[in-house]
Amino acid sequence: MIRDANLLSSKFSQKYGEPTYQKKDVNIFDFENGRWFAVKKWEIGQKTITIRFAKEKYSSEYFYEIYIQNSNFPTKEDIEEIEMIKKAEEEKKDKEQYQF
Repeated sequence: MIRDANLLSSKFSQKYGEPTYQKKDVNIFDFENGRWFAVKKWEIGQKTITIRFAKEKYSSEYFYEIYIQNSNFPTKEDIEEIEMIKKAEEEKKDKEQYQF
């Protein structure tokens, strides 16, 4: 897993340069049940690329993930959350309008 992540991170380093954050050593004690931790991170303008590891909460399965975020383009979840907030505010206004 670490070897795979290092291989992928070398591809990002070739394209974007050295990471802005890099964890020096990864060992078994870094893994806490159900918690992700960043190993390498690149910040390129509005884009952030993070390679992170985690251990499954109730098993001995380990994962890695490449997380790419662009603040110029919100994710689908962000849009859905904004719509839910707007709907809740409209419902609140409607309720306030008919209260005595």
